[in-house]
Amino acid sequence: NDKDQKDRLMNVWRKIWYKLVDLDTRQSFMLGSPKIISFETIKFSDTKLPSSDFEFMKNDPKEIEIVENIKVQFSINKIISETMFELLRIDKNLTISELDSLIEKIKGIILPNKNSLKSEIFLDKDLLLVNKNIDKPLYKASSRAIKFELYLQMNLLIFLLNYTVFIQLNLRKSPYIELLQKNNSNNNCNNNNNNNINSNTKGSFQRAEFSKLVNQYHQSSLNSAFENCQISQKVLEESNKLFGTGADLILNPLVLLTSHRSLQFIISIIVKIKCYPFIEKLQSKISREEPLQTGCQNKTKSSKD
Repeated sequence: NDKDQKDRLMNVWRKIWYKLVDLDTRQSFMLGSPKIISFETIKFSDTKLPSSDFEFMKNDPKEIEIVENIKVQFSINKIISETMFELLRIDKNLTISELDSLIEKIKGIILPNKNSLKSEIFLDKDLLLVNKNIDKPLYKASSRAIKFELYLQMNLLIFLLNYTVFIQLNLRKSPYIELLQKNNSNNNCNNNNNNNINSNTKGSFQRAEFSKLVNQYHQSSLNSAFENCQISQKVLEESNKLFGTGADLILNPLVLLTSHRSLQFIISIIVKIKCYPFIEKLQSKISREEPLQTGCQNKTKSSKD
């Protein structure tokens, strides 16, 4: 009847709009570019999410599955949009604590534990990476492929956030200063010898804490990179077995990107290890700079010719 036809058409337009939002978010995520459809536009849009409450959908399980997938995609896209917005901002540098909160929020979706923030959506890798059941309709396997793609995006985002913190710390570009400031919060500036001794002791402690922090994010990035490579290899080799024929068309672009970025990081570490002896020799011949100090302490230099 006319009402059913109108409802069908309205649902189709809703699905098209939110698929455009999904494609725009994916492009922003994969290329690191700003979104064309801004988060503010989506926030104030009057286009509702597709609904499965219509009368014509009661006997159509495939259509219900499609609608539920679009809702999950939108929830994930919202998190990706918020994260990319924060990362691409030029008016503000994120602190470590802010990046940590983003990491924990994403972990709550794919790795829920006591320390992670709870999420209404849970993408369980072990439930998604199972062999296709021939007794179930094909759209069920396709639905798993779509959700696995979202899982892979979240896992890659965790890797990129950990890597971002590691790079910031490695380049000594500030966020770690908040750690040093905590240690120096009760220090007063005096010029007597006792304070100089205390200052040197605290400086050594700060350097040790800083190195520990760098290693923590370095290890987290490395763990994520190895996991991404293992998952990518499994999906590339067994895509048809897991999700059915044609799933590789959906998954391969993101799988290849994830594998490429992870391998880049792993190879960079191997090169760094191989070159370390030469770097040590080079550093012994040039002037070296002490770690950045905060508060009333000044940045000092020591030369070693």
